[in-house]
Amino acid sequence: MARSAREPLDELGLTEGEEFEMRSAVAAYCLAQVGKPYNLNFLNTETEEAFYCSQLAYKAYEQVGINLNTGLAMEQLPGTNAIVYPQEIWNGFS
Repeated sequence: MARSAREPLDELGLTEGEEFEMRSAVAAYCLAQVGKPYNLNFLNTETEEAFYCSQLAYKAYEQVGINLNTGLAMEQLPGTNAIVYPQEIWNGFS
C-alpha cells in the first residue's frame, strides 16, 4: 500500500524502538548515496547508480517495505506511471 512520506510509518503500529530503527535505516540508505550522480532517466526508478530527488525518497523507504510510488502518470505519455513524482512525496504533507 502506498503511503505518504510525511508519516509513512504511522499506520504500522510500531514500537518507538522499531520506528527508530526503520527511520535510521531510511536515513542510512540516503547517506550511502551521497556522491552518486543525478538520474536524468526518470523512467528508470529502479537504478541505484544515480538518483533524482523523489526517487531517492522512494528507494529509501522501499528498503523498509514502504512503497511511495502511487502510480501517478501523465495520461498522454504511456509508461510515465513508473516515474516517482515529487507530488507523490509532497501530497503527504497536505
